[in-house]
Amino acid sequence: TGASTHVGMSSTVKDEEAEVAFVDKKRDFFPLCLVWTPLPLLTWLLPFIGHMGIVTSEGEIHDFAGAYYVNKSPNKMGFGNVTKFWRIDLSDIKNTRGKSKVEAWDDAIESSSNAYQSMMHNLVCNNCHSHVAKALNQLEFRGIKCWNTVFLIFYMCSFGQYVSWSRFLQTYVGFVLMVVFTIVLVCVLKI
Repeated sequence: TGASTHVGMSSTVKDEEAEVAFVDKKRDFFPLCLVWTPLPLLTWLLPFIGHMGIVTSEGEIHDFAGAYYVNKSPNKMGFGNVTKFWRIDLSDIKNTRGKSKVEAWDDAIESSSNAYQSMMHNLVCNNCHSHVAKALNQLEFRGIKCWNTVFLIFYMCSFGQYVSWSRFLQTYVGFVLMVVFTIVLVCVLKI
């Protein structure tokens, strides 16, 4: 696979919409994607839990990174580089509200970000996954109107791709070290 990958498009999607849907891993450019990065300590304990964002057609990452703060950046999330991404298929957008699918995608992200800029962050109930879910619910993405943290974790684990081997290792090295440390500690305490 090359550094650039095209998102799968149905024949009903306009040519100009398909043009914006390229991923360039080397430049950390992920338009029309859901993105993920590990959270120190938390991901070390539970590797499937991390920080999630959603990316506009222009490649701007939006991620709810703390109370009253939505990070907006062309190539970095609030907690580091993108480690994993899930390329969306525009044909999975079921509610465009009379706009092109790309416009609907961008509008849903902006709407979700505007709403979350005035909200408190809560690690369990109102978090980065909730921010992404709000945008996907507005779009009725994949025909689903009830996206939530659990669905997003499942889908990112199932459909997400790692940006590179080094970022794959970045995700799991903490977990592996914690497991090794625990095994060594248990063995030492038994002696």
